[in-house]
Amino acid sequence: MSAGVRPEYIADADIASDVIVNAYDCPNVIVGVGPSRSGTTLFARMFAELGIRTYYQPLKAILRNRIHGSRVSLPLAGKGPVFIKETLGAYTTNEASFNPIDILTLADVPTSQLSLLTIVRNPYTTAASIVENFSWFAEREDLIDIMLLCFKSIESIRQRAAERNINAISFVHEAWRDNDPPLVVGQLSKRLAIPFDPHKLSGWRSVTSLKGNIQNMHWLDEPDAYYKVDFFKRIKSSSGINYYGESDDRIAEVLTNEQIQKIRASHVFDLYADLCRQCQDDLAVAVNCRTNLG
Repeated sequence: MSAGVRPEYIADADIASDVIVNAYDCPNVIVGVGPSRSGTTLFARMFAELGIRTYYQPLKAILRNRIHGSRVSLPLAGKGPVFIKETLGAYTTNEASFNPIDILTLADVPTSQLSLLTIVRNPYTTAASIVENFSWFAEREDLIDIMLLCFKSIESIRQRAAERNINAISFVHEAWRDNDPPLVVGQLSKRLAIPFDPHKLSGWRSVTSLKGNIQNMHWLDEPDAYYKVDFFKRIKSSSGINYYGESDDRIAEVLTNEQIQKIRASHVFDLYADLCRQCQDDLAVAVNCRTNLG
């Protein structure tokens, strides 16, 4: 590649080449992935607070560095489990369509040591939050299109895990609203075979930054261009697990009628309903997943 020329697209195989797996000492890896603004960062903090080594979107960090002509790597070795938090979107189609399961298996993480946790939130709420937080970066219509692509990618990621007999669990953010968090995390810990202490789900200290201030949470360097807004105010000040939603009135203020109709006309709510049902089956919890406004 010529000096100063950035690649337009980073393939999963390119990302995988920067994941360094110790073939003799690979930990069990849990990858949690969802569209941007779905509550994935809450999971990152929760796993770190539970004492599990946690990486904050390292695969996306590899992608972003390569786009900007630099390189970082993710080492996977030592005692596990390890939790990898990944977020699809919200800026580009490349960020919305990379597949963590393909990347990690290409990097030679054994499928028997992989678990997938997909994390989604009501699509209207997700869209409103994305438009509120990222409209400085891209046109609102483009952000909606990318969000819809993120949901389609979740479908593809789950399909890939099924093809490879990888342990997969579905989670919808509204489960925090409708259930006692220790119950949800207790069920999740059984499916993932991880240690669980309900006392570690509350009493979190407020921090000024998630980077470097939370034990067990690790970050790869990313270009500064992606962090013009503080996306983490709630998580930094949170004392434990909380449900964050948007009222119908607020959604109607942020999204235009055309955008609401576009989301409604897509297949995204069919997928969301399926994931809600799967979440209830996987975790034996009740979730009321509305698919309409008003």
